[in-house]
Amino acid sequence: MRTTVFFIALILVTCMSFAQRNKKKNQKISEEKKSEINRESKMQHEEFEDTFREDEEKQMTLRFIDAKTGNGVQNATITIQDFGDFTTDMEGKIVFPNIEKDQIILCQFNCSGYITATFKTEVIAGSLFYNRFTVSPVLKLGSIRIVLDWDSKPGDLDSHLEKKNVYHISYRNAKIAADGQAMLDRDDMDGYGPETITAMEISSEMDYDYFVHDYTNQYKGNSDQLSKSRAHVMVYGNNKLMNEFHVPAGQSGTKWNVFKISGGQVVPVNSIGN
Repeated sequence: MRTTVFFIALILVTCMSFAQRNKKKNQKISEEKKSEINRESKMQHEEFEDTFREDEEKQMTLRFIDAKTGNGVQNATITIQDFGDFTTDMEGKIVFPNIEKDQIILCQFNCSGYITATFKTEVIAGSLFYNRFTVSPVLKLGSIRIVLDWDSKPGDLDSHLEKKNVYHISYRNAKIAADGQAMLDRDDMDGYGPETITAMEISSEMDYDYFVHDYTNQYKGNSDQLSKSRAHVMVYGNNKLMNEFHVPAGQSGTKWNVFKISGGQVVPVNSIGN
């Protein structure tokens, strides 16, 4: 009798423990989903706000985002060629008079604790082709930071950095490499980015591959959504913006092979396939 009571009690305790763990897990998933929805709504609001400002107020907006946190960078000095200096507000944005003539404009970002970088964007028919730039906190010598940004769609693009026969950094395989030398700083699943990978040390004796996978359309090999995403990748290293890549237009496929690293040097690939 005592044995039966004991086993019944044990089963009840086990079931309650499982239910509590499952509840906590569901709560965590729910909180993460709520955070994603809130961020997506915020991004959509910002996009609407910037478009309204261009159309109705005849002013343009540039936004500067921290590569590790995804938050706007405040009190940065932005120098726009032929237009002067501006200071980012608490959202990491600047607003300046509309540019009516189609042209490429250059803007330099400068802020304490961040890598100084110069970006370019294009004015087409009175609108900025791209107005969000992700900036990197200062890095230690010998390390690199790879930043992926894109438009609102596809919702989920994934960064992959593979050190041949050593590690494969992505959302799925490892957020921190087995040798501790690389990590996925930020995973973005609801559009725009940034999605960020930092490699603390790049060996000149090893080969690396970096590519982007369209997770949203992973089962649609003939999809052209990756090509239409306005995705671009920036590579920071030696405390400067070393390389910038833009997704090829007019191609089908869900895998963008962006670059390799061989002999310690970034080698462009920039092709789309599956």
